[in-house]
Amino acid sequence: YSLVEDHVEALFQDEQNTLWAVTRSGVSKYSPQLNKFGLIQYFDYQDKSYVGNIYNTYEDKQGTIWLGTLTSGLMKLNPDNTIGAIYPKLVDGKYQTKAVRSIFEDSKGNLWIGTSKDGLFKFDRETEKATLVANVQNGKLKSNTIRNIFEDKEGNLWIGNQYGLSLKDSKSNSFTHYRADEVNRNNSVYQIEQHPSKDLLILATFRDCFIYFDGENYSNFNFTSDNNSQTAINFLTIDSDKFLWIGTNRGVFTLDLASFYKGKVLINSYTTNNGLIGMETNLNAIYQDKKGNVWIGTSEGINIFRRDKASVSNNYIPTTNISKVKLHFGEKNWRNESNLVFSYKKNNFTFQYNCNYFKDPSKVKYSYKLIGQDEVWSPNQIENYTRYSNLKNGKYLFKVKATIDGFNWSNIDSFSFEITAPFW
Repeated sequence: YSLVEDHVEALFQDEQNTLWAVTRSGVSKYSPQLNKFGLIQYFDYQDKSYVGNIYNTYEDKQGTIWLGTLTSGLMKLNPDNTIGAIYPKLVDGKYQTKAVRSIFEDSKGNLWIGTSKDGLFKFDRETEKATLVANVQNGKLKSNTIRNIFEDKEGNLWIGNQYGLSLKDSKSNSFTHYRADEVNRNNSVYQIEQHPSKDLLILATFRDCFIYFDGENYSNFNFTSDNNSQTAINFLTIDSDKFLWIGTNRGVFTLDLASFYKGKVLINSYTTNNGLIGMETNLNAIYQDKKGNVWIGTSEGINIFRRDKASVSNNYIPTTNISKVKLHFGEKNWRNESNLVFSYKKNNFTFQYNCNYFKDPSKVKYSYKLIGQDEVWSPNQIENYTRYSNLKNGKYLFKVKATIDGFNWSNIDSFSFEITAPFW
């Protein structure tokens, strides 16, 4: 295989089943029939050369492929994938842009152009003219950075931008704006999806969580606290099996939506420890092809999750065992002893434990509690041991459990003992 560049910005599949991988150096096309990539790296049109820093690729309802670039405006391809036209600047009076961040065709056939810093345009494919619809300057938007354009099943047009979420009135060019947090400065919405069975939008954000929005209220679901991911969500997509794919700068996660709405959180994660080629995913760089395979673009190249060779959901619940109990750093292991009573002088304990999850041991986290000493369970930690010193006399029960995803927990293993009071 060959890519024009490893840093893959976006992915999509056209009507000929060709997969397009977008980079800032050009476009790579993967043909399943030939099992290899073809490259489009140089963009020449009407005796001029244009920089191939592609940010977005889109196929409209007529099968025409459009490329959005960071510095070369909007590009249109012919059916044979040669350059059909290049619009280096979209101009409407005093307003213009050459940085196309998102492209979207609505149900009425309007082609919308979201820009990096110049607001929202509409492009007429017949006249080849652009019309500015909304920006900060004309008072219709709160941010000129358009990250995503989405039409819901009711025909409402939603704009994900750096300010938050904006809804276009279907009968006018007015907009209503929504923010998840008025205090937090960064309310960027990177991607918008619609829940497959509920009247909810699912939003990818910069705020360590994805957000449900019902048209009036926001609700957050922070899945990252126990998953080594503390950065932005770069993409969301719901696959044909109703799994929500979540791309971050620390790996990719899947959430079983059917189980989630029954009160059970089943999360699986993919990192470089279990097959992901690069930890950092890119904005909107995910696509499910017609065979159900999921393609993921990262900073290091492309991953493909083949539906026929693996399962999305990781329902595996690990088993946790206390392996060793030692006194005063001694060599004897007291783990298999019972009815243990120690003198008040033997009050320093070390507990060691393990979990039988070998697929990616780095993901295992433990939580423990010593009843008789601790009020609550410990914070999750990767270390598989803990120590207690200078315990007072009394009866104790040590408990430990493990988790892979931060939500589903293993069995609880335990060890009981007693420390006697001093003779005086």
